[in-house]
Amino acid sequence: MAIKQKNASTADRVAEQKDERNGHKFGWILLVIVIPLLVALAVLVGALQVLGVPVWKKVSSVFGGHSTSAAGNQNATASLHRTIVVERAQIMSLQNQVAQLTHEWQKAKSQNSALAAQVKSLKAQLATQVSNVQQGTDEAKVLAQMDASAAAFVLEKMPLAKAAWAVAEMTPDVSGPILQALPTATASSILQQAAVDERQQSSSGTSSSGANAVGNGISGLGGANSNSSVP
Repeated sequence: MAIKQKNASTADRVAEQKDERNGHKFGWILLVIVIPLLVALAVLVGALQVLGVPVWKKVSSVFGGHSTSAAGNQNATASLHRTIVVERAQIMSLQNQVAQLTHEWQKAKSQNSALAAQVKSLKAQLATQVSNVQQGTDEAKVLAQMDASAAAFVLEKMPLAKAAWAVAEMTPDVSGPILQALPTATASSILQQAAVDERQQSSSGTSSSGANAVGNGISGLGGANSNSSVP
């Protein structure tokens, strides 16, 4: 038992001596190496500061660079987000403008089609009137060379519209005897139709010029529409 206690105490003393040696060694390293290095570093920093070298700023930039970079990234991200929001708003505005222009273009195209149909109808009516006038002129020339009773007989057999155009193309001294040779009702109907035809003929000049003007305008508008498009 005494031997075991002696061995334990010896081991404790050895451990204590080892700790003391380690402590002395650490103190020696601290005194001989670390402290002189810190003093030399302080002297160097002081000298650089005197010379105007921004040592602390450089140190701060080195150790604080990560935080500065992170803040810069956040600012860049926020700026990019704002830019995206603005560009999306501009895109929406442009899309609305395109939709509005497309609607207006479709409306103008529909109006153009309606005007074109109207002009086509007016031109057809005008062509019919021109044909009737030409036929009436030809018939009037033939009837003027005939006897009044014979001319009245031919005029009575003709359709009312053609007979009216023929009478309208005659001078009063030629049409008077022919109408007197006709039955009163027939002559009255022909005169009434001739009066209507004359009114239509007098207005056909204005209608034809207006139709041609509108037709030319529609042709120009159609060319403009074909040369322009809306996305």
